[in-house]
Amino acid sequence: MGKTKKLFIGISLFIGFILYTKYEETMGSTMRIDPEMFEVVESWDDLAEAESSLFPDLKFPLSFDLFEDSNITIPLEGKQRVLKIEKRWGDGTRFCLIYSVDIKRRDKDEQSVPSLSADTVRLTLDDGQEIDIPAVVENSPSEGFVLKNRLYRSMIITPEIEIEKFDAQPLLDKIKASSRIELKGVTMAYGSENKHIQQLAFKLHPNKPGSLPDTIGKYSMDKELSLQTGNQVRLQQLEVFETGARIKTDQKLDSDIIGFIGEINEKNVSTPTYYRVFEDEKGTTYLENNSILHHLLNIEGTEDRVSFTFTHVVKKSKNAYSFSVLGDDIETMYQQNKDVLKEELVTNEHGNRLFYKGLVSADGVKQGTIKLQLEKEDDLLGSYSMLQPSSNEEGTNHMNDKITIQDRSGKYIEDFIIVHDVEEGKEMKTIHFANGIPEGDLKITVSNLTYIEPLKIPVENPLEWNITHH
Repeated sequence: MGKTKKLFIGISLFIGFILYTKYEETMGSTMRIDPEMFEVVESWDDLAEAESSLFPDLKFPLSFDLFEDSNITIPLEGKQRVLKIEKRWGDGTRFCLIYSVDIKRRDKDEQSVPSLSADTVRLTLDDGQEIDIPAVVENSPSEGFVLKNRLYRSMIITPEIEIEKFDAQPLLDKIKASSRIELKGVTMAYGSENKHIQQLAFKLHPNKPGSLPDTIGKYSMDKELSLQTGNQVRLQQLEVFETGARIKTDQKLDSDIIGFIGEINEKNVSTPTYYRVFEDEKGTTYLENNSILHHLLNIEGTEDRVSFTFTHVVKKSKNAYSFSVLGDDIETMYQQNKDVLKEELVTNEHGNRLFYKGLVSADGVKQGTIKLQLEKEDDLLGSYSMLQPSSNEEGTNHMNDKITIQDRSGKYIEDFIIVHDVEEGKEMKTIHFANGIPEGDLKITVSNLTYIEPLKIPVENPLEWNITHH
């Protein structure tokens, strides 16, 4: 065989090998996908529906097209595999990523599909300050979905904050106003390997503290609530935002009206619900509800009939009631390490009966708590929070069942929280202090106690998926 012929055969074999390799890379991977490990979808819409059906936290941003393209590409394994951060979304307290890796022939033999993780969240606050918080990472429970030879998965990253801490709320407010998030300690796990990859950083679109969250969808309403006083409240439109829903009204409400009570009706099941009254910076009055958005997402793409009703108005008393916690009782509790029981009626107004029940010791630790019992005549009121005053509150117009505490010098104490519980069917409120109950006489004042009045006529509103997206 001549040299020319040998050279021709060699070149032909080499070209054939290259073409076969390219075929394997483009078509072979699709043909070799193990159907027991991977589920193949045909389009992005199919992928979004599949992910949100298994990972409910994704349903909201996917339903309202809130995910933004990321277009971040990171080579893995010496550029033999590529990680792509496809889309991202965050609402201030959660950050979601949809990512993908290209499928390789060996995936069918791996014991676990590729999974992204991070151990720390670095947030840039609106004042430029950076804080590092441990990250809680949850990947979608599925083994991933394959679309066009790429394996897609989703994850949600949540900053790990101890809500029980006394400074938790100010920190949460700062986090919601963050302008940038950086994921640190990022790893990609596949098979038995963990590969460290570069840090990932993304811009956020925060809402300023105290500002109205952006409307992302709405539909018109034309309903009227008739109060016992003869006043009418017109409901203009339902607005959906990233963490809930609100109803816009046509007027400023009386200062003693703090909310409304009603029901969510779905599949012949009625669930009590509450609408909180608040005003934005322009003076527009809204009724905010935490349940409507959940039910709205559940009816997307279905023929289920859901409605929400208004039955009662919630008001707050204009009176305030005070009682004393004696320093001698506090000293007795500390020295003898025993409870000091009381049964003192503080007030009985509008069906509210408030009792001071005494002091509860803390098993040898110099802490202790103050216990109150609140009985409300109408069970519809449920368990509304007793809110301690906060330095970032603007006024007290909408603070219900409010508690203030003064020491013997008249100075207000702020480092306390209130824990709500039910004992023998009765609503209990326990006051916990950061450094134990202060010694000496204390004056506790309770104001803005809530009560309800029925509307002249209950008002029902159908909940429909005819949202206009913004």
